Amino acid sequence: MTLPNPDPDLYIAAQIVSSEQKASISLLQRRLRVTYKIASEIMQQLQEIGIIEKSDETYKILVNEDDLFLYFSNLEEKYNIKIPVAGRIFEV
Repeated sequence: MTLPNPDPDLYIAAQIVSSEQKASISLLQRRLRVTYKIASEIMQQLQEIGIIEKSDETYKILVNEDDLFLYFSNLEEKYNIKIPVAGRIFEV
């Protein structure tokens, strides 16, 4: 797995899709107030790290909200990467 430059809002995006139990580029655009391109890149990163999985036209959420912090901690340790846990102050 390669995730050389995780987006600063990756953890927050994971919280959003886990709490909403749905994932879409437009959802991340609205909630994070970012461009389509950035939201699209975050969705790709969420897929790469196994938070979401594309199935047909929708995305399946693979990690529940309660397990996110531990999941991200394990990713950092296993792949020797640093994922910002708090990009911006954001209310989910």
